[in-house]
Amino acid sequence: MISIEQAVDKLLSLTPSLDQHEQIPITSALGRILAENIISTIDVPPQNNSAMDGYVIRTSDLENPPWTFPVSSVIPAGAIPHAIPAGSIARIFTGAEIPENCDAVVMQENCEVDPNSEKVTLLKPVTPGENIRAKGQDIAKGDTILGKGQQLSPQDIGLLASIGVTHVHVAQKVRVAIITTGDELISATDSHLLPPGKIFNSNLPMLQALLEKANCEVISALHIPDNLQQTTHTLTECSHTADLIISCGGVSVGEKDFVKDALEQVGELDFWKVKLKPGKPIAIGKINQARFLGLPGNPVSSFVTFILFALPVIKKLQGRPYKAPRYFTLPCNFSLSSPRTRPEFIRVQMTENGIEQFPNQSSGVLRSLSWADALAFIPEETRLSPGEPIKTYPLSLFFE
Repeated sequence: MISIEQAVDKLLSLTPSLDQHEQIPITSALGRILAENIISTIDVPPQNNSAMDGYVIRTSDLENPPWTFPVSSVIPAGAIPHAIPAGSIARIFTGAEIPENCDAVVMQENCEVDPNSEKVTLLKPVTPGENIRAKGQDIAKGDTILGKGQQLSPQDIGLLASIGVTHVHVAQKVRVAIITTGDELISATDSHLLPPGKIFNSNLPMLQALLEKANCEVISALHIPDNLQQTTHTLTECSHTADLIISCGGVSVGEKDFVKDALEQVGELDFWKVKLKPGKPIAIGKINQARFLGLPGNPVSSFVTFILFALPVIKKLQGRPYKAPRYFTLPCNFSLSSPRTRPEFIRVQMTENGIEQFPNQSSGVLRSLSWADALAFIPEETRLSPGEPIKTYPLSLFFE
């Protein structure tokens, strides 16, 4: 068996980046992957401007107090200011451009206005540059503000708009076909009544949701029975349009596990046993130009192997740099007296006092995943006592 790290390294080495991109408006670009560096063509802000409401002055006019000045003009945001006469000040508002011969803003709370004379007395002195947002303070012309391979967040969209960008080149979405197998599975859309010997297919909608969260385009979501001919046909058909095929179930060595045999007939297959619980059997391969990843069929195993192995493959196809998932070291509020023979990810919740584990860690207990907000990593041959620190991986961070 190979380690989790070895499996990820091998997957990444076998996966190309798709060199396909499209230009889209930034209003549709949330979650998409940049296919270019974004270089600013302007300074932000484009001019020195006021950081607050107050009065703009020339600090060279500040000699001995009292500092009382006539107001020569009013400068609202968006106006083009003129130089102010010596010995005067101007009313200015937040965001308004600073006149070329001024170098500081006194906040209005530090000013006293005489309504009779229309003069203003400054109650506190200021230094050059005070309360002024300098030209290019945020972004300088020529700065690379976002890099190729970056996934665009809401704040990135705002950043693009701030430099006047309306459209960006992004990687095309990875086209994924999902296939689940098993004679025992039926869809809840086909029957709300569960026939004897059957179970509802939870893996297909779960994987579809995971792929959508990973910003992929699910081009087909199919369930097929345990039949070699139909499995071979379905894999071949999916390979004509998909960049990635993900199957769930049928990759082990049982008499009804046909995915492995079908892939060997129509494509290339490498079959790994990963030292991991839940999980273990992983199939990686290629059919025509489509990459293939076969996950185990138990729902928890399918979920865990998806975020550990499918997500790195998807990110590589998207042209994103791989980063190991982030974790926190947190104390556990439980004990483990029996050491594991394989490294294990257990379903946990993070609390103010440490992490709590779900009481039933069976790989068929899907409710544990809905309850959990993190996975805790338990190394092999490890015993735990309450309070001991363990690596804890928030589920949301796998999608970064």
